[in-house]
Amino acid sequence: MDGKIPAFDFGKQQQAKQKQGETAIALNSSSSDSAQFELIEQLGAEEKLAFIRELLPQLSVLELRSLIELAQQEISDRQRQTATPTAATPITRLLLKKDYTYQSRGLKEPTQYFVYLRRAKPKLDRYIGTLFYIPTGCTLAYSRDPEGRILFNPPHNIFALKDANNPLVNQLVRLICLEPPPPEYTFDKQQDDVPEIHLQLEYLDPKTHQPITKASYAFPACMYEGGKLDRYRWEVSAFDLPAPVLAEPTVEVSSASSSRRILELPAKATTFYLENSADAIAILERMRLWVEWSEKATPHSRWQIIQNKTVHTLQNTSSQRKIFSFFAESDAIGLESSLPVLVRWFQDLGLAVSQTQNPNQYRADELKLARSLFIDMSLPPTDPIVALKQLFHLKFVKSK
Repeated sequence: MDGKIPAFDFGKQQQAKQKQGETAIALNSSSSDSAQFELIEQLGAEEKLAFIRELLPQLSVLELRSLIELAQQEISDRQRQTATPTAATPITRLLLKKDYTYQSRGLKEPTQYFVYLRRAKPKLDRYIGTLFYIPTGCTLAYSRDPEGRILFNPPHNIFALKDANNPLVNQLVRLICLEPPPPEYTFDKQQDDVPEIHLQLEYLDPKTHQPITKASYAFPACMYEGGKLDRYRWEVSAFDLPAPVLAEPTVEVSSASSSRRILELPAKATTFYLENSADAIAILERMRLWVEWSEKATPHSRWQIIQNKTVHTLQNTSSQRKIFSFFAESDAIGLESSLPVLVRWFQDLGLAVSQTQNPNQYRADELKLARSLFIDMSLPPTDPIVALKQLFHLKFVKSK
């Protein structure tokens, strides 16, 4: 207490004195301490202040000093309890970048968005991962809140996911936000740790479109092979919730459904042959190179070569999903998944290598090859023979 007592108007002062007098009479007539405290607690703030002012002249100097110490201690305790720590300024922030190859596909909207972390001082961008791949394209609507989260805004944040291997399995998700790593997190050029980033989403009932449950997944692990949102398992399309006042959508839904049917046709096992049998050794060398790249660039989702006599199969270690097989006896490549899925595997691998934070672990020609791989695999996949030629830089034919 510094001796200054807030002033209040004369009318309120008279009312407070009157109330204080009534309380004093009641206190004198009360025999119970608890009853006396209850009476004091019923007083308003100004009445309590007037009551204290009346009591002060009755206290000794020692009692006044004790009262001042108690008041100062009370103020300190309250300040500690109510003090809110100053929010730390984040060192990095999340960024979304469009995959601009959609323009070469003749599309009006990007097919996917790349997620980066940007360090402000000195400026440096680090590739983190990729969100959904949407063959028909979709422009995300998003904003950033004060905490640095990227908020996905309606109506372009709801997506239909259909299992590429089992069309009867499907789910509907609403993207909520991407949560950045802690404010103190930063990185350097050759840093290869995994930042703590999470993708928040909500599962919706496919029929009623009502929320079922919320989920938070580590990103980009959830998009990897075998993850909850496996980019190679789920065929993704943008989903527009029907307006409540409208009848069942017809043209838009049927159009979206037809485009999905084209993309989700069951993949038929197809075989293509090397035009020159002498190139067989180059096939195996390229397969081994991709395995090495995956171990460095995507250790969470490495590739491996499984050999069964003369058949060499390139597959993912976590999901055991086959990418393709090379039949050495017949100099042939066997594709067991759809062309869009095959292309997506190599597009992601090329991107991960070319955007590495530690380029010293690759030769210059490897980095150049990875960039070319990403660009080639970003073009519209229409012909398996063309895709194989871009992968191996060799010529293939449909039959010998």
